[in-house]
Amino acid sequence: MRAVFVSFGLLCGLLALSEWPGHAAAQACTFRGGFLVLHDLIPTIVGDCAGPEQVDPVSFEAEQPTIRGLLFRDWPNGLDTFTNGLRTWVRSVCGIQERPADHRFPYEVDTSEQCEGATPLLYIKPLPTRTPMPMLPPRPTPTPGPPPPPPVVFGPSDSGDDEPASARDLDCGDFEYPGGYEDAQDVLRSDEGDPDRLDGDNDGEACEHLRSRYSQES
Repeated sequence: MRAVFVSFGLLCGLLALSEWPGHAAAQACTFRGGFLVLHDLIPTIVGDCAGPEQVDPVSFEAEQPTIRGLLFRDWPNGLDTFTNGLRTWVRSVCGIQERPADHRFPYEVDTSEQCEGATPLLYIKPLPTRTPMPMLPPRPTPTPGPPPPPPVVFGPSDSGDDEPASARDLDCGDFEYPGGYEDAQDVLRSDEGDPDRLDGDNDGEACEHLRSRYSQES
């Protein structure tokens, strides 16, 4: 009876392990092509698959994670490579060659180099070339516009009341209204020489026949 319980417990443990997400993902993904060949040559170094292969549609570079590192394929050399972050294994026509992760074999950088007897060299990945921003066209020189109109100078209005006395041709008939006598005297005193000839006898009194407003009030 005890053996039955032990067997049942072991079976439950196996079922739980099969339902573990990481174990299920490892079973779901597989290696193919050059990655499969490299894995089969060094299976203990590469380890099991940990995710699907991803291919860049533009550069055609590919990579696939494993439980021990990363499989990748660079272009234009097209070499299948595995790295664990410290060491890297490269599969070429010369077989599998190992190097430090921060080094490169000459044939990895230049496809015209031979892989036989290749010595890995320290490699610094060049920075991507940035496309310079286009220069903006110079701003056009603004064309000067027409000069502003001269300021409007408002002269005296057409009304006879706003015009100076010297600008009018007056006579005594223009003062035929109550109080016109005093206005005629003001005009005579303001215009030297009496251009309107309001003082006919040159006695210093304009339009003597007019009556003063004071005489009218009385």
